[in-house]
Amino acid sequence: MKTVFHIPAGFEVGYPDSTPLLHTDKAIELTVKDHSSSITLLMGDNGMGKTTFLRSLIGLHTSPSSLDWKLLSGPIGYLPDEIDYSPEITPRLLLTSFSSRSKANQLLDELGWQIEWEKPFYMLSKGNRQKVRFLASLLFSEEALLFLMDEPFSGFDIKTRSSTLEWLIRRFTHSDRHLILSLHAETIPSGIGGGILKIENGKIHYIPS
Repeated sequence: MKTVFHIPAGFEVGYPDSTPLLHTDKAIELTVKDHSSSITLLMGDNGMGKTTFLRSLIGLHTSPSSLDWKLLSGPIGYLPDEIDYSPEITPRLLLTSFSSRSKANQLLDELGWQIEWEKPFYMLSKGNRQKVRFLASLLFSEEALLFLMDEPFSGFDIKTRSSTLEWLIRRFTHSDRHLILSLHAETIPSGIGGGILKIENGKIHYIPS
């Protein structure tokens, strides 16, 4: 069992000089089982504050210095729930600005995806735009030890959602990296080793694996 980070009791998320949006009553020790995927699910109904919590971890609502990072340091990879690029930019230009074409192709092969390299972003389907965003976040954050993904499967069909989740579980098994994955799901996927952070009525709860 390894500890990823500690959230102290009384931790609050919000804007300066305003009522906190989220808080913890009890301290949270986020841990990961040995020999399992280093993934923590972030769950809660729509509008409960999942995006706000993720944004707090990169300092957009409250300083991450209030968290005691036991395992992770350095850059953080982040895939927000909404991000748009220039309508005219192509996947080739976008992805190769972050990394090499060969590394992008390697990820595409692992995921079993195909993309239209030369088609402008605005002409891609919703699912293919999300695939490009997904790839861009990974290529941009190759050195990150912590990844935050906010509803990364938006726009994917059921088969692609399932296969992408399975790929993430493989990628983060026996890994020094950790993923906090915001997911809208009624059932808990198997293979998740880092427990569940649940947001309910403004409170952050943790359910270990």
